[in-house]
Amino acid sequence: MSNPTLLDLPLELFHGIFEHLDTETIAISVRCVCKKLFNIANNYDKFKLSLARIYGSDLVSISRIVEPVNFVSLAIYVYSDYHQYGKINLFLSLFKLNSFTQLRSLYFYSTSGDTVELFLQQVPLGNLGLLSIINTRDGILGRAIKQTLQSVVQFNIPKLQIYEPKCLERINWPAQCPLEYLMLADCSFSQYRSVLSELSNLRMLIVDNIKMTDKDLKTQEEFSISQNAAKTQDCQHLTSLSIVKFDGTMEDIELILSLTPSLTRLRLISCRKKFDSTFDGSTWERTIGSKLPLLKNFELFLSHEFWRDVKFPLLCEIIAPFQSTFWLNQKHCNFSADYDLWNPIIRLYTTPICATNDQHYYSSGYFKCVLSSKESRYSITQNQGCSVHFSDYSKTALVQTITTLSIKEIKVGSNEMKHLYSALEKNTTIEDLALRDIKLDNNGLKSLAHALSVNKTIIKLNISSNRFGDDGMKHLAEALHNNTTMTMLNISYNNVGDDGARDLANALYNNKTLTNLNLSGNDITNIGVEHLFVALQDNSTLKVLELGSCKTGHKGAMHLACLLRTNQ
Repeated sequence: MSNPTLLDLPLELFHGIFEHLDTETIAISVRCVCKKLFNIANNYDKFKLSLARIYGSDLVSISRIVEPVNFVSLAIYVYSDYHQYGKINLFLSLFKLNSFTQLRSLYFYSTSGDTVELFLQQVPLGNLGLLSIINTRDGILGRAIKQTLQSVVQFNIPKLQIYEPKCLERINWPAQCPLEYLMLADCSFSQYRSVLSELSNLRMLIVDNIKMTDKDLKTQEEFSISQNAAKTQDCQHLTSLSIVKFDGTMEDIELILSLTPSLTRLRLISCRKKFDSTFDGSTWERTIGSKLPLLKNFELFLSHEFWRDVKFPLLCEIIAPFQSTFWLNQKHCNFSADYDLWNPIIRLYTTPICATNDQHYYSSGYFKCVLSSKESRYSITQNQGCSVHFSDYSKTALVQTITTLSIKEIKVGSNEMKHLYSALEKNTTIEDLALRDIKLDNNGLKSLAHALSVNKTIIKLNISSNRFGDDGMKHLAEALHNNTTMTMLNISYNNVGDDGARDLANALYNNKTLTNLNLSGNDITNIGVEHLFVALQDNSTLKVLELGSCKTGHKGAMHLACLLRTNQ
């Protein structure tokens, strides 16, 4: 076959493609393309129908094209839109519920308890593998919750998602419940214990949070004493536990895990209010080593947002405990720690990442500094793909995709910044560099100045609000003597005084590229302005000079006025 087309694909591949398409796309669009696709669509028997955003007219068309027996998934969604209730009524008028005999999954989202009860009573559930009830309008009170549990037992439904606030307070798990998979919202520690003891077939549990109530805290000491008794066969069946919005302490985690020594997979996601022992690899090593001897898959994601004036922990200090033999050789876990170079958010996580974008992972468009437990180098990564790696001086290089790098209002460790400065010496793409309010000290400024003296691409530099004073200014002025590319320099609010202004003025004698200079908010007086005035009389390239909020008086203003009259 010299020129194969899409229609030459085998039937199995078409079915594989259809599995990722909604019913209206297959039945109304793909089916009408050609005769072959018409026949394939007509014989397809694994349709998935969702009422979430389907038009009423499309629902009518689908009812004429697809037989209910060919649906394997049905999702009954109701958003805030009033017309969604009318859509359910339309669905009920077009389809007979008892004709959906091959359903594998049934979802309810934000529907009423009466709707849940109606469907569970009339839809054949003999082939159902998953039943999901999330955020019903009335909390599935009364008969609906009873109907749900009766259906689970009667039809041996192995998977249940029942995402309802305080739903466990109304549930009495029936004897011989067949559930193997359960997803819940928040629950208390005592409810968690009840789930483990009453659902003897449960293998996988996903829960938002397990909270320690006052009652739990009062009985915690008593429970700790009787932990050995608690490790009965009823607690040996759970193999996978996920807590996706955990807000408790490390002590809470230890108590929770003491009930489940048979776990082989643990996933924990938490946006922390405090930078606490949950970030400590040694504590996790002791906990998992003593509580979970069978654990094979550990997924962790922690984040914490610091106040601007709080000292930021170094990534190397966070990662070091996760570089032990236990993590690298026994558990084969790779951990990474990173922080935004713009926002004061630090994260610790296993890779691949188990958290989603709404869990403090990405801040679109910004860079982050990353350190991995398996690599001895830092990297700067842009959230949408490109990255920079830097480790020791001889290996540093910035990839060619990044032209702007901004680090703001974060206390970055000297080790991290040393590698960055070394990388800048060889970089050939960074044009705009901002290091604002990162507590840049004299040693750091000396290293930066050396990089600037040899860097050939940086044209904009913003190092404002670092308070490095005249000593730091001396290093920067030396770099400007030799720099031939920089056109814009912002050194505002750095406590630079008259001595620093003199050093800068000496650099301006020789510098032929700087066009914009911002010295606002410094301690420059009339004496410093006079130094600048003398230097700028022979400088023909500087076009913009900002001295707002400095300590200049009438004499300094006169120097500037004279400079303006003679500036060409």
